[in-house]
Amino acid sequence: MLLATSVLAQDAVEPYPVITLEPEAEPAETDVPVLENIIVTASKRAQQQRDVPGSVAALRGSDLELIKAQNLADYLKQVPGVVLFERDADGGIPIIRGINTGSGGLTSATIITQLPVGIYVDDMPFTDLYLPLSMPDLNPFDLQRVEILKGPQGTLFGSGALAGGIRYVLQKPKPGIWETKLSATRSFNRYSDEPSDIAAAALNVPLKEGAALRLTGTLREQAGKIDEVDRGPDVDSLRQVSGRLQGQWEPSERLDLSGFYFSQSSDQANASGADNRRNFEREFGGFSRRESGFSGANFSARQAFDDFDLLSSSNYLRKDLSNDGAEPLGSAPVAGDSDGDGGDNGPGTEDAGEDDTVAYVLDSQTAGWLQEFRLSSPPDLDWQPWDWVSVQWLLGAAHQRSAQDVQQFIDSSRVRENAGPAEESPLLPVDTPQGSVQGSRELALLFLELDSVASETALFGEATARFGSHWEATLGLRAFRTRLRVDGLVAGAQNTAFDAGSTESEVHNTVRAQGLNPKLALRFLFNDRVQLYALAAKGFQFGGVQINPPVAVLTATLPEAFDVFESSKLWNYEIGLRSEFFARRLRLDLSLFRLDWRDLQITVRRPFVPGGENFGLTIAFIENIGRARSQGAEAALAFKPLPGLEFTSNAAWIKAVTTQDFEAATGFVAAGTRLPGSPRFQWSNILSYAITRAWLGAWQARINAIHSYLGASYNDLHYFREQGGYSTYDASLIVSKPKARIAPEISVSMLNISDRRGISAVNGAAGARDVDYFFVRPRTLMVSLGLQF
Repeated sequence: MLLATSVLAQDAVEPYPVITLEPEAEPAETDVPVLENIIVTASKRAQQQRDVPGSVAALRGSDLELIKAQNLADYLKQVPGVVLFERDADGGIPIIRGINTGSGGLTSATIITQLPVGIYVDDMPFTDLYLPLSMPDLNPFDLQRVEILKGPQGTLFGSGALAGGIRYVLQKPKPGIWETKLSATRSFNRYSDEPSDIAAAALNVPLKEGAALRLTGTLREQAGKIDEVDRGPDVDSLRQVSGRLQGQWEPSERLDLSGFYFSQSSDQANASGADNRRNFEREFGGFSRRESGFSGANFSARQAFDDFDLLSSSNYLRKDLSNDGAEPLGSAPVAGDSDGDGGDNGPGTEDAGEDDTVAYVLDSQTAGWLQEFRLSSPPDLDWQPWDWVSVQWLLGAAHQRSAQDVQQFIDSSRVRENAGPAEESPLLPVDTPQGSVQGSRELALLFLELDSVASETALFGEATARFGSHWEATLGLRAFRTRLRVDGLVAGAQNTAFDAGSTESEVHNTVRAQGLNPKLALRFLFNDRVQLYALAAKGFQFGGVQINPPVAVLTATLPEAFDVFESSKLWNYEIGLRSEFFARRLRLDLSLFRLDWRDLQITVRRPFVPGGENFGLTIAFIENIGRARSQGAEAALAFKPLPGLEFTSNAAWIKAVTTQDFEAATGFVAAGTRLPGSPRFQWSNILSYAITRAWLGAWQARINAIHSYLGASYNDLHYFREQGGYSTYDASLIVSKPKARIAPEISVSMLNISDRRGISAVNGAAGARDVDYFFVRPRTLMVSLGLQF
């Protein structure tokens, strides 16, 4: 990590801030409180966060460790303008500035189309180019920082960041230093029969001069909270194991070699939420087990020349997902509310019989590669074509490829006796609590097999020019070409019904796109304390291939149902003010933005025979229809009145709505409809006080208090279920001896002090029989011990 200092040149003719980057050092002991700056690499160059023309939130890994954050849900509640649609392990969906669709509930809306937010580990992209089924949710232990990039990042990051990106930046090896970090955390809440544990360790090993290794590992054993009528208590327990091996070597002053290997696996016993919106309970019989895994390797080489730096970054990644389960079909609807939960389950759930079971299996394996070459101006040397202008520049070429294999099987126990041999499909048999479902792909309700290969090739560049004393302009451009090839097989009863009796149908299609992603930003610096910026940037989303059996009557009248859907595009317009006062004790930032989104990828439903909509004879597919707009304001305040005392407050107001009428899979959507998962207002406040007194000796204490408010929103375009609309309060006390050779740390935290039963996400669309509610963490006592030497 780098530490940047910004000093105003004293010469009246040249008051432009001169930026220097130095190795990170321990904060100097001083009685003068000063707000610190954070270095980010959001522009693929090391810059002060305040020098990036755009909205970038940066959370230090050390700060997240202090508050005992465990996952994205703990990070993102501190960043207004960003919402996590929290579901099962590695299944959360981040939403930035309200850019999201969900015509049939968020789960069905994102099963085919690329997610609008990209996830990266350093430069390694973990966002699927076609079928987004999982993404890594990392524990913050030994992270350098987490960066949240708001607005489209298409110029530098490509298709995976239509609305923004989230980057986990790893702690780098430290040559010449032996360092060990140990941490053990145990937490308790009244809804879990057992405590939850997290153990973590990091070891930095110096090798020869200029070389070091760093090993990091975490083990998370999270007790369940949801009690199920048929299966007992705590059915949603989670075991998560992650590890990293990093290496760095500087054989000379001009050559830097580095690499890492990252792996994480999560095993969740029951990935379903509660079906009672008032408590951690589930009475709708069935189960869902989810196993997800991520791994990746990176090798980077940076060579410095006199006039430029050359970087090569090679990345290989793999994602694996297995999700299987079973649920009752249910019988005739019942009147009233026999389960006493207000009727939120929908009719029929109380009457489901265990013999009428639907079993399902989903297996997915993804292998991806990213190769990127970058040329850039040296960090301490600008290009000066004229005396009155200096330029920092970056040029790059990238090729990304992702190959994904997916199999899905859905069958009913009603065909169990007549089913064929299990060996016809590697997914079968399926063992359920009600017994083994043998099945065959011909007699299944649905059997799906997809092989897809997606690629993106791009040339990109960005240059920042400083004009005279106060002006700075940034111009960026990405020229890209994408290709997606999908080969699929659809079989089963649904295919037979749609395809005029054919037991199988095949899908073979290719979609291509090419275009330009521009970016333009201007900054005006009044002085070293006050600046204005304006930004316009474009992003795009990968197109895709329809997966439908070719209904004979529609192939002539509705060919788009069996063809492709194109990418959607988004423009972000933003202006902002950044200011510091009282000798950098007070910081106030304001931004206004507007995002125009067109050609949304929406699941729609069309009748496949004339008048078929009157009898439910319809077919669903993805179509580019409608427009949407998100506009709003964000404000950030930081105040450090006394040494050790700091208060930050961040707020966002967002109006994200459709701007055209269209027909979605679940019905008509009028212009002005709020986009799913987009609350109007968010607010977070953090008060931190570090106590260093003579009577404490070498010990110090820190008190943290956090308040977070998430406004109400809906889980789909038809306002089916409300989520959000709650506040949480957290507090912690940390006692440590940071300057000791063996530095201990003890912390006690209370999370969600008011035990608010906030609903962070709802799975299920209008008319769904089974609805899942996912809650924020209940009131939890957390005790942690740490040691560093």
